[in-house]
Amino acid sequence: MRSLSLLFVLFFFNFSSFAQLSSPSRFLGYELGSNFTYHHQMIDYIEEAHRVFPKNTLIHEYGKTTEGRRLTLMVISSESNINNLEKIKSDNLVRTKLTSGKINTNIPIVWLGYNVHGNEASGTEVALKVIHHLLSSDEIKLKKALENLVIVIDPCLNPDGRDRYVNDYRMKKGRFINSSLSHWTHKEKWPSGRYNHYLFDLNRDWAWQTQKESQLRYEVYKEYMPHIYVDFHEMMPQYSYFFGPPAEPVHQSITAWQRKYQKIASDNYETLFNENQWDYFTEEIFDLLYPSYGDSWTSFNGAVGFTFEQGGHGVAGLELKSSNLDQPLTLKNRIEKHFETSLVTIYSADENKKDLLNQFQNFFEDQPKGEYQYFIIKKSFRKEKDIDRLLDLMDRHQIKHQYTAEDFHVNGYHYPTNKSGKYKVDKGDIIFNIDQPKGRALQVLLEPFAERTDSLTYDLTAWALPYAYGLDAIAVKNKINHHLLVDEVEEKEIEPTSNSTLFIPWSSVDNIKVVTQLMSEQSVYYLERDTTIGKEEFKRGDALIFQTNKNLIKERLKSCNYKWLSITEADFNNSLSVFKKPKISILGGDETSALDFGALWYYFDEILHLPVNIIDTQNLTTSKVLKSDILIISDGIYSPSTKKVVDNFVKSGGKVILFENAIKIMSENALTSLYESLHKSVIQETRSSRVSGRKATVTRAAGCVLQVSIDSSSHISNGIPVYFSLKQNKTFLPLIDQGKNLGVLQKDALVSGFMGSDLQSKMPNTSMITAEQVKSGTVIYFVESPVFRGFWWSGMHLLSNAIFFPYN
Repeated sequence: MRSLSLLFVLFFFNFSSFAQLSSPSRFLGYELGSNFTYHHQMIDYIEEAHRVFPKNTLIHEYGKTTEGRRLTLMVISSESNINNLEKIKSDNLVRTKLTSGKINTNIPIVWLGYNVHGNEASGTEVALKVIHHLLSSDEIKLKKALENLVIVIDPCLNPDGRDRYVNDYRMKKGRFINSSLSHWTHKEKWPSGRYNHYLFDLNRDWAWQTQKESQLRYEVYKEYMPHIYVDFHEMMPQYSYFFGPPAEPVHQSITAWQRKYQKIASDNYETLFNENQWDYFTEEIFDLLYPSYGDSWTSFNGAVGFTFEQGGHGVAGLELKSSNLDQPLTLKNRIEKHFETSLVTIYSADENKKDLLNQFQNFFEDQPKGEYQYFIIKKSFRKEKDIDRLLDLMDRHQIKHQYTAEDFHVNGYHYPTNKSGKYKVDKGDIIFNIDQPKGRALQVLLEPFAERTDSLTYDLTAWALPYAYGLDAIAVKNKINHHLLVDEVEEKEIEPTSNSTLFIPWSSVDNIKVVTQLMSEQSVYYLERDTTIGKEEFKRGDALIFQTNKNLIKERLKSCNYKWLSITEADFNNSLSVFKKPKISILGGDETSALDFGALWYYFDEILHLPVNIIDTQNLTTSKVLKSDILIISDGIYSPSTKKVVDNFVKSGGKVILFENAIKIMSENALTSLYESLHKSVIQETRSSRVSGRKATVTRAAGCVLQVSIDSSSHISNGIPVYFSLKQNKTFLPLIDQGKNLGVLQKDALVSGFMGSDLQSKMPNTSMITAEQVKSGTVIYFVESPVFRGFWWSGMHLLSNAIFFPYN
């Protein structure tokens, strides 16, 4: 009888615990799946879950978004694991070889990430259901899993984008749910909820770390270093459900074990879907080559990274009926499938916990595959800040570097010349060795060529950071003696001097930022041509300030490299001009590409710290733009009224800078030299044709890297001796007769990545950057956006040249 009483008490206790945590539906006041939940409501729920289950949960707020929303994790496990969480985390870091110590715990960590794309809005709803189930279920299998695992739930990776979507949907939703595709709830207004505040795709930013959300999340991610990472997405509603293994190509740094576990887990997902008679597909579309996805970058950090894609997206709303669908697609359906795969992910990890721990440790112990052992970055006073930027990123990724202790020579691949040979290494050059815990991540970021097993890819096929940062670098295969390397070099501080002339080389975006700030306060000069005075060499575009107050600008100079010199204006023999700080407008709104506009907005706001006027295309008038000196227009599809305003601005003497498809604003204008040249040749369209799949690859540029021959006689090349551009669209501009072909492609321009054979044949003697005078104005055409994803630093430098200097 006492045993039965005890059993009843235990049952009652468990039941009471369950009853105390309201279901999401009860807490929110509406059935989960019948509406979209605001971010603050989700925060309220996880705080309630922690209040009810303080011994089984931990809330980790790791920062706030640009718009001030909280970035929050919920950690769920057994009481003993929560009490011992710091030891579990520290033991896991020992497995990575990033720290040392004795391992006493054997608890794998599973990280579930939802809603990185804000309008793939089932994600946060799923997270709420998962949290409730993990804490309230009495299922023995689940209780066991929570004894053996730590579950990290990131319920919303992109709060700003999600709330943008939820606000838009709720504003349009009436008393009745309309499932017709034509209804306005199924059409988001510009810029959509997919992106964050600056309209960046956060699922392309894991490696580049440009956005606040990415940076803050990565710091806490490195505390846990999970063994499993899952990114929950939604795709267009006509598709069913995708789970791994991924499609080819898969990056060579993904290990055999990571591939194997994808298949192990996939078998469990297949069982789930077959039992429920749900449609699905695997090993199609979503590859694992590009390094900056959530699943790929976490894989390069030792986890087995997954992407799950549920049909739905912002198009689906709460319910959608379509001829492409066998039955109505509801938010409840979408929640259910992601919920079930979340649970299967946990159970699979529990079943394979020993292998997960062992193979995770092996990942950091084993030498990564790859052609190159070392990557050398040549030191340079002029490129000092670009080098610092690269080192900051590598430090963020916990990638170690050393310095060369003396001069010597190596055989290797030279990035700027795209040639292999013998090259000199100077004392103090930076060197990265892949024989380190984060060797695979290092290899992925710096290798000049990423091997591919398939040309049909989802994103970029080339991204090597020496090209992106415009650095002189060498990749080396053979061993370098350790006595030639040191961990630190003595940094020389700039000594106090009575010299009164400030020299800032125009050689990095950080230097450019400081120069632009100083322009509004005093006269800043630039050189019209290369000049040597005594032992000091000056390059065209370098900035000089004569007789400035050192104390007033002391703080600003900390973010650039500079020299104080004893020279005067007279020493330069009339080769100086004064910078004019321009008034700049950029176009935003539904005629523009949200992604490309966002990258441009971010460049001015967060990189240059230069205020600009953003004009919505729906409110664009000639009088508004005439208040500006420069108008910059990103990729988009522009109306005749917009084209007319731009034409008026140019005729009035303005400078217009056009990216990608915006080139058509002026290329279809008979007054331009480009118009004339286009009618003599064939231009490839930036927009994809109807041909798709493998047939389309012959005319496709899959995010490859091209070497662009920059016009060295033009200011466009200031501070950029060699330029490499990403190539993603199909456009090549013909060379023009009247004006300047500022960035020309030669026959051997393809350096890295994939470009289809038909497109390659059309590439030689075409232009990537063109400028011309139109009436009294100037037009500069960029075939590719120079500010793409905020990580192509040499492109941002190039745009700065187009803004602050005349093109000739």
